[in-house]
Amino acid sequence: MINSKSQLLTALTAGVLCATPVMADSTLTMNDSTVVQIRNGMARMDPADDSTYMLYDSARNILIHVDPGEGSYMELDDQVMQRQAEAMGAMREQMAAQMESMRAQLQNMPEAQRQMIEQRMGAMMGGDAAQSAPKPDVKAVKQGSRTVNGFKCNDYQLSEGKTPVADVCIAETAGAGMSKDDFATLSAMMTFMRSMAQQASEMAGPMGGGFDPSVMADVEGFPVEMKDHRNGEQYGVASVANGKLSDAPFTDYKKLRKDVMPEMPDR
Repeated sequence: MINSKSQLLTALTAGVLCATPVMADSTLTMNDSTVVQIRNGMARMDPADDSTYMLYDSARNILIHVDPGEGSYMELDDQVMQRQAEAMGAMREQMAAQMESMRAQLQNMPEAQRQMIEQRMGAMMGGDAAQSAPKPDVKAVKQGSRTVNGFKCNDYQLSEGKTPVADVCIAETAGAGMSKDDFATLSAMMTFMRSMAQQASEMAGPMGGGFDPSVMADVEGFPVEMKDHRNGEQYGVASVANGKLSDAPFTDYKKLRKDVMPEMPDR
């Protein structure tokens, strides 16, 4: 026969289990049909119109680009991007020296020939001052607060110099039923992507197409809604689902071949 102590222990254990919240995973669907899944400190982002996808591992603070069609994946971190930026900077310095030498040589050519070559070279010869001018920093000015699809967010107007470039509503805390851990992973991924976008912009100009994390200045959090004044498009969270996800979407990439980003030449 079960004694009273055993019964009490069983009852207490059942009570603790019932009182302990089961933290569900999160799936966000954006209005462009991009899907972001979050589980155990990892986030997976699947664009609607691309067969590749991105994983963010918050424990290692790395982004993993996965190409199932090629059977490969590549890990990107701050160190990789920094090395690429430094190599690109050295290459630009070498090109600038070569351009200066070419300009000096052009001075000895007949006027018509010199103008023809300068027109063909265009901005490479330094003729386009707009491209070589330093880009103004992006500034964020808070406009107010509201709720968007279950997220409390702060509205910011982002401006480049005196030119407004975007209106964005940033969530700084979990909402829409997400756990704090899932939101922390999401927010960390955005911080990492902003850093990468800024480094990529320094290397080869702003990243093209769609939402550019580099325009978000130093505002921390997750953009639940944004209007891009440059193209008139709007981006944001369309829906959030909270339910347990399997490990496979976050671990299947390990079965593929690991590629390494090629280093840029020193000269």
